[in-house]
Amino acid sequence: MSKAEINEARKLSEDKPSITQGLEIIAIGRLYWAKNFELIFDALNLLQKDKSVDFDWCFHMIGDGHLREKLEKMVDDYDLRKKSNFLWSSKISKGSEVISKESCFNYARRKRRLA
Repeated sequence: MSKAEINEARKLSEDKPSITQGLEIIAIGRLYWAKNFELIFDALNLLQKDKSVDFDWCFHMIGDGHLREKLEKMVDDYDLRKKSNFLWSSKISKGSEVISKESCFNYARRKRRLA
C-alpha cells in the first residue's frame, strides 16, 4: 500500500462514519473465497438488526478481489453503507498502519495453512 493509499484510507476514516465511543471494526484482505468476508457482512447485518445493541459501531473494509461485486451487493442488500467505509485496493501490504486506531480486527478465513 502506497503512502497515498494509506492517506486515502485515513481520510476515508475521518470523512465517513466514525464514532468517538463504541466499536470501530476493520477487515483487510484479498477478496476471495477462503477469506470468508461474507461471514463478516452477515455478522454486521445481525449486529445492525439487533435492538439490544446499545453501542455505536462503524465498519472499515480494505481490499480487492474477484468477490468485490458480490460483497458490494451484500452491503447494499443489508443497508450497511451508512455505517461502513470501503477502500477497494489490492495493495494492502501496510494495512497495519491503517488499523492502529481500530477496536476490532476481523479474521474470518475458512481454512489456514499449516506452516
